[in-house]
Amino acid sequence: MGCIGIDQDEIAAASLFFNGNQQELNMTFPQANTSYTVLIFDHLGKVLKSLETNKETLQIGVADLAGIYFVQI
Repeated sequence: MGCIGIDQDEIAAASLFFNGNQQELNMTFPQANTSYTVLIFDHLGKVLKSLETNKETLQIGVADLAGIYFVQI
């Protein structure tokens, strides 16, 4: 399985960390002015959040999410 439209090395350069105090996910992408779509799924595959950005950083509020979830860029 591979990536379409984005170099796999760019995706590897993306970072993600959870800020428990702020109840948000902080994401950093390798470059600005590139369109990124971020999907957050639950364990059943239901899309909980869908966001698009062309910025180098993104903060996603997750106070409304509980349990385990998966992030796709």
